[in-house]
Amino acid sequence: FDIIIDFVSLKFSTQYKICIMKNRIKPIVDFVMYAGFILCMGYPLTGNLWHEYIGIFMFILFIIHLILNDHWFRHFGKIAQNSFSNIRSALLFLTDILLFFDMIALAITSVLISKNVFSFAGLQAGYIHLVHIWA
Repeated sequence: FDIIIDFVSLKFSTQYKICIMKNRIKPIVDFVMYAGFILCMGYPLTGNLWHEYIGIFMFILFIIHLILNDHWFRHFGKIAQNSFSNIRSALLFLTDILLFFDMIALAITSVLISKNVFSFAGLQAGYIHLVHIWA
């Protein structure tokens, strides 16, 4: 019986350590994403090559951000249902959904209009470039 108690306490201890680690990493990832967005907005200063590299790094950070906030996906239905209880929650939920689709649109259009990193897929259609800029 003691072995079972030790195993359960070890499991909760490990989950607690993972939670602490996530809470330490999240602000760092968020800050680096914020800095990356600012750098990407400075396209005339960084040039196209660095803009594409920073964009790829941003997408990797986006995936890490989603993994660190996996609870949002696990409780999506509950969050959606509860978010309409007040206007602030509804606006935050809507913002999260729009930002998610915005990042997906940025990733897809960036591959399609790439001149350096993904030049093999380079479609120089004007409307794709406009979608990328407006996303």
